[in-house]
Amino acid sequence: MRIPLYTILLLALISVQANAQGLVSGVVKSASDGSTIPGATVVVKGTTTGTVTDLSGAYSVNVPGGSNTLVFSFVGMKTLEVAIDGRTKIDVSLETDVIGIDEVVVIGYASTRKQDLSVAASTIKIGDNNKGRPASLGNLIQGQMSGVKVTQSGDPTAEAAISIRGKGNKSGDAVLIVVDGVPNAPYNPADIETITVLKDAASSAIYGAHAGSGGVIIITTKQAKEGKLSVEANVWQGVQQAWRLPEVLTSEQFNMVWKDASEAAGKTVPATYDPIQFPYGNVTRTDWVDAIFRVGRMEHYDLTLRGGSKDLKALASISYDNVEGTLINTYNKKLTTRLGVEMAVNKWTTLRQNLVYDYSNGKSGIGDGHTGTIFGAMAYPRFSTVYEYDADGNKLYGGTVPRWALAEGYSVEADLRNPVAMLEKVRQNNPANRIFSNTSLEIKPIDGLSLKSDFSIELNSLRNESFQQRFLEPGRTIDQNYRTISNSLYRGWNWDNILSYSKIVNEKHYFSALAGFTMNQKNYRYNSNQVRGFAFEDEYQAIFLNGTDWTVKPIEEIWDEAYVSVLGRASYSYDDRYFITGSIRRDASSKLSPDNNSDIFPAVSASWKLSSESFMKQVTAVSFAKLRVSWGQVGNINSVRRFIYAPPYQVTSWPLFLGPDGENQGYGIFQPTIPNPDLKWERTEQTNIGIDVGFLQN
Repeated sequence: MRIPLYTILLLALISVQANAQGLVSGVVKSASDGSTIPGATVVVKGTTTGTVTDLSGAYSVNVPGGSNTLVFSFVGMKTLEVAIDGRTKIDVSLETDVIGIDEVVVIGYASTRKQDLSVAASTIKIGDNNKGRPASLGNLIQGQMSGVKVTQSGDPTAEAAISIRGKGNKSGDAVLIVVDGVPNAPYNPADIETITVLKDAASSAIYGAHAGSGGVIIITTKQAKEGKLSVEANVWQGVQQAWRLPEVLTSEQFNMVWKDASEAAGKTVPATYDPIQFPYGNVTRTDWVDAIFRVGRMEHYDLTLRGGSKDLKALASISYDNVEGTLINTYNKKLTTRLGVEMAVNKWTTLRQNLVYDYSNGKSGIGDGHTGTIFGAMAYPRFSTVYEYDADGNKLYGGTVPRWALAEGYSVEADLRNPVAMLEKVRQNNPANRIFSNTSLEIKPIDGLSLKSDFSIELNSLRNESFQQRFLEPGRTIDQNYRTISNSLYRGWNWDNILSYSKIVNEKHYFSALAGFTMNQKNYRYNSNQVRGFAFEDEYQAIFLNGTDWTVKPIEEIWDEAYVSVLGRASYSYDDRYFITGSIRRDASSKLSPDNNSDIFPAVSASWKLSSESFMKQVTAVSFAKLRVSWGQVGNINSVRRFIYAPPYQVTSWPLFLGPDGENQGYGIFQPTIPNPDLKWERTEQTNIGIDVGFLQN
């Protein structure tokens, strides 16, 4: 049957009309004040087709056939989906969201809108885009915040070093990590929801002497939520490797440098560097840097379950990480589990219970300084092989290099060891167990008033086992083996009580205040023993019972600490334009003399939100602008030795052992010390001036 041409054309026209929805236009406004929103995003749902609104908030977009929904979004506004239903003009109003410009930021013992801050602080939310990062605090914030520097050491058992605005750390003071309001509490990295970094002394001063010079990082974790059971799972695998490794001269190049230097100085070339006297030393056999570094595999698995009713809800999570270090024979394995339950006792009382168990075990072997592995890889002669076998089949690290070649030619021969052997000839077993419990009771008797009491307790046990095999290879030798075992037990509790109140008067005056009382106590026990001289070096023979040299004295350390603090903070803002905050904290420590054991740490800050002024309404390219100034003081409680005011003797060298080859690994040595009852911890004072500006996207 022949179909007429006009019928075919008619069908084609109908098909085109069915597949081309057409042009849709409109204006996007703010629901709060009716003002237009430039830079808002308009996307056809399920496609990549979209546009942004112009300076007057207007848009137009071609909607492909089969699509019937537009998605409107803007920073600080709730995303809105609107059905087209054949319309060609759609005007919408977006409502302010609780995130973005009105995002609530957790600060010391409270929270506030991000735009209301008068101190320097940055916050990031951990979303799906962070799930491909290795699960650690350093990896999550690396490159995410200005003024925050993260340095990875390459040791898989060590935490990353974090520096806030280059302040560095005094007296070994590290960044204070506060987890859900509890200082130094353990956490599952997979449970992190937000991270806030307090960048100036005014924001950190509420933590007083505990803040230290390193600064404060506040972690908020996922909490139990109402609703049906939800399951979140995350699995990833990756690799890591050192970047921009040092390049070392070849043996031939090294000998040529020595030849030129000797001739310039009018001296004879040492035999070690003379290819005629020692031709073996003029051949490059090993790249030691390449020999000790590797591409390390990383594995991460986590599972989170959440759900419950309005009155009772719970969260359970578990995560496992297996990380190979970038150096051979180094690794770290970590398992973290968490259980959280929230119960509404009545309409104004909430009880929360949080339990965390953390287990880890790993091996490091980096060392430091001129005796470390990495330095050894750059200094050990490249004419040597990694290892060879003798007539009896024994592995010889460094091969058959004559000792005189190192002793005569290398001035640091006494500190040089085969770097591969340094990593492979030490066995370690370092299981660590940590149990943490936090019980929180929150009472809200009237609107704006809250009383929260948090009690946490922690138990941390660590066992370190290591066995150093004999090191008889060319270079620095260890003529006998030794096994070291140490055990530590930490127990501590922390109790925080915070009363807070906030109120808005006449829609222009906002008041908030809090007062708190905190106390904590810590107890630590440590002992360590070393036995030398084992006839056999395999794992099950190298035990204390088979050691022959018990002359090394055992080590024991015991200490207790206690702190009591009171704190307060008050804030006022007017008409969403002017903000002022003041805080004060008094800390008392058992480290100091009872007659001089406390100090006070004040702070004050103010800000002017320029974007709330009428003259800024004409500047359409700027969405937010604020000028702020702050001043504050923090202390450093780690700068003071324990009980420095009381005993006539103090430990000047902490428990490490003297190596069998005479190297000073340190005994705990007691020496007379003059008591100092007037001593206080270090104090850091800082003034900060800044401006925060947000621009609309074109």
